[in-house]
Amino acid sequence: MISRYPGMYVGIIVLTAVFALLGLWLPVFWADNAWVLAVALILLIGIPHGATDHLIFSRLGVERFGRNKWILFFSGYLGLMLLYGILWWLAPVLSLGLFLVMSAYHFGQSNWSFLWEKSALGGVVVSMIWGSWVIFTPLLLQAETSLVIVAQIIGKPLPVPTNLWMGAIALLVLNLLAMGYIFSRGWIGVKEFSREIFHVILLELLFLTCPLLLSFAVYFTLWHALGSMQDQVDFFSRYEPRYRWLEYFRQVIPMTVLALLGLAGFVAWQYTRLLEGNIAAMFVFIAILTLPHMILMEKLYKILNNAK
Repeated sequence: MISRYPGMYVGIIVLTAVFALLGLWLPVFWADNAWVLAVALILLIGIPHGATDHLIFSRLGVERFGRNKWILFFSGYLGLMLLYGILWWLAPVLSLGLFLVMSAYHFGQSNWSFLWEKSALGGVVVSMIWGSWVIFTPLLLQAETSLVIVAQIIGKPLPVPTNLWMGAIALLVLNLLAMGYIFSRGWIGVKEFSREIFHVILLELLFLTCPLLLSFAVYFTLWHALGSMQDQVDFFSRYEPRYRWLEYFRQVIPMTVLALLGLAGFVAWQYTRLLEGNIAAMFVFIAILTLPHMILMEKLYKILNNAK
């Protein structure tokens, strides 16, 4: 939950409210121009938040792997990306389903990572419910847009079902029940519970008023990536007491540049051969890039929680 970092928390809340209100007041302008801001957020914040994975592995594997840690990291990291990329080529529907499930867990885990101290099973279940809500709600509320992107990914058109808003309501209710459960167990207090309810209301407003790509980008970058960055800064500061954001920014530059160059090449290649749109190509690239990042962050959260 981003509220554990007060320094960025207020800014994230204010920016999210601004985006939601602008979507309400300027729907036509947002519909025509929001994608530019969304892509900028993903490129400038979303991709860089995974650009220290090699350094995280270095810290995690220094005692176990010694001098071979870099060989193991790059062979494992790139190997996972290659295998997942091949799976996207051979079975895009299966790959998309796997990515959505993994992303639901990853997003939920970043919000509820401390629950593992209370109950491993409870942490997994609540995280999956939260992540599913935050991923599928905008997809269901804006099905006409999301199904076009999905059709581009899997290579065949999809019909637009009716009454998908009922699915969005079901996810909302399930998420509220999950939060009510952990509150009833005493895993969060009144203050945290009230704050999480407010977060749900604010994000629901964002999903309802903003275009699909922008609403996803705002959550992914401001609510998830920035908090993940702070988690990484906290992790590195365990080994280097003077480690701060300035050092983090310096360290993310090399891998961020490589990732952006890779994305540019991937989009150009996919645009002419496999997919009909650059947004779909960018989505597939991020999915391939994200798999090993999720695995590393799982280990990082366990270390941070065990240290508390």
